[in-house]
Amino acid sequence: MSIRRYTNNKFSVKKFTTPGVRNYKDNLFSLRRFTAPGFGPIGPPFRIFLSSDTWIVPPGVSTISYLIVAGGGGGGVAGGGGGGGGVRISNSHSVSPGTSYTISVGAGGSSASGSNSGFFVTTSGGGAVWGTGGGGGANDTFLGGGFAGGSGGGGGVSNQPGAWGPNSPGGLGNAGAYSPAEGFDGGAGFFNTGTKGVGGGGGAGGVGGGSSTNFWGGPIIAGNGGIGIFSTITGSNTGFAGGGGGAIDTPAGSGGFGHFICGGANGGTAGVTSAGTPAVSNRGGGGGGATTNGGSGVVIVKWG
Repeated sequence: MSIRRYTNNKFSVKKFTTPGVRNYKDNLFSLRRFTAPGFGPIGPPFRIFLSSDTWIVPPGVSTISYLIVAGGGGGGVAGGGGGGGGVRISNSHSVSPGTSYTISVGAGGSSASGSNSGFFVTTSGGGAVWGTGGGGGANDTFLGGGFAGGSGGGGGVSNQPGAWGPNSPGGLGNAGAYSPAEGFDGGAGFFNTGTKGVGGGGGAGGVGGGSSTNFWGGPIIAGNGGIGIFSTITGSNTGFAGGGGGAIDTPAGSGGFGHFICGGANGGTAGVTSAGTPAVSNRGGGGGGATTNGGSGVVIVKWG
């Protein structure tokens, strides 16, 4: 048996010349395909797009499955957690053999909303399917709340004297108005005797948590990011598009937790001790409050 290895910074392939075994592996997913004389591979082939590219439908393929995850929203400046990127899923999408598709993979937002991910027929622009970038988290003085997106960004606070209690709402999710929904709303902010906590970003599987306090005058607890969504399109159960956690503005409280297993980032302590954590690349999670970036998206196509 001989082995040839091809590698770059994101993708590594070992090719075994012995008939029957081929292994493909990248930094997120792996697939082994076993063949035997007279039989095809066990499990359908798929392709993972970590960046924008083109894809030509193979001969004989008329139906594909896909997972589209848009870029996650960035955490707000001292504010709300970013919303997870919009997620689109289909197990029966019709295509024509030989057709070239342009694949677009959205970037995560930087203190702003993420970019859309999707695909369309290269020659005509038709047959387009898109997921909407996650909404950016609000700043703590942004009265309009979190930004809308695939999942909405976490809401801020009014920063007005005496404005105790819930404040600016989270951004609306499912900005593409799809059915089923591509994501959910962000959580609202909360103001308590000078301490400001903001909402967590929404996720593809649930709303972001609102900021709150345990008791009158107690420490602020920033909102957690909303749950993401899990997919087994590659054969592994992988989470995507979790919301980012909200931030607070004092060490007396606690930043919200991002839904990290689905790529979301934790919120920080804005302007005092720490920034939030970054979201995971190619999982479409929202950035944590205190200006961390959202995670880039991904497009996965499976056929056969």
